[in-house]
Amino acid sequence: MSDDYLGDIGPDPRADGSDETMTALVVLGTELGEARAALAELGDRLDKFGERANHLNNRVETLTALSEEVRALSANVAKLLEKPAKEEAPSLVVDLAHIPKENLPNALAELLSWVRDVLFAGWPHAQTFLGACWPHHPEIVNAMLWLRAAYHAAYDAEDTSPHRAADFYFWLRDILKWAEERTRCPEDRPHRLLPERRDDGDVLAEALRRPILAEVYQAMQLGNDPDASPEDVQAARERVSRLSQEHGITREEYAEYAALRKGTPRSY
Repeated sequence: MSDDYLGDIGPDPRADGSDETMTALVVLGTELGEARAALAELGDRLDKFGERANHLNNRVETLTALSEEVRALSANVAKLLEKPAKEEAPSLVVDLAHIPKENLPNALAELLSWVRDVLFAGWPHAQTFLGACWPHHPEIVNAMLWLRAAYHAAYDAEDTSPHRAADFYFWLRDILKWAEERTRCPEDRPHRLLPERRDDGDVLAEALRRPILAEVYQAMQLGNDPDASPEDVQAARERVSRLSQEHGITREEYAEYAALRKGTPRSY
């Protein structure tokens, strides 16, 4: 047997390079870990990008819906602008005081047309109550303006209702009854003129002075009260003097008021 043979206790030739293999495996494991970490980070980024993409997608959907609503509203506005006004001519004012003088001829012509074409057509008996001279009576003109507005609310407005129609019938009856009383004018001679408008400004001025005269009267009573203290008497007399000077109250005016005050019953 050769001395070089060592049998099973000799070195194994397959073991050559085992350290290098282990080193390579360690390096490979490290690289695999780093790759997994990189993949995990990339996954997180992809998730965030996905969330942002969903958010942007939601915003795009919202903007699209808003755009469709704006388009629909624009179409409706265009239709409204193209649609003719339901009632262009009548202004539906309810009294003469709100009609400018320059518009009065046209406004009254429109009202007369409504009376003829609507009121007399639908309620022919109105002609027997409403005298032909009604345009000469401002109070009846105002009543017809009001009645036309009630008719519009009952039959022409967008929110018509049976209740408004019932109101129109109720007012029609009362207005025609009143018009019959006011338009009993002779037709064989010119219509009488309207009376001049009265100005009650002087009466108003007199009415506004009554509270001041009442204050002077009360102070005068206190100033002549024998049971009042000297201080109260002095203050009352000073008040009478001040009010009389401020408002130009004369002795005659005060005497007339005092006489009315004494002759006026308490239960006025």
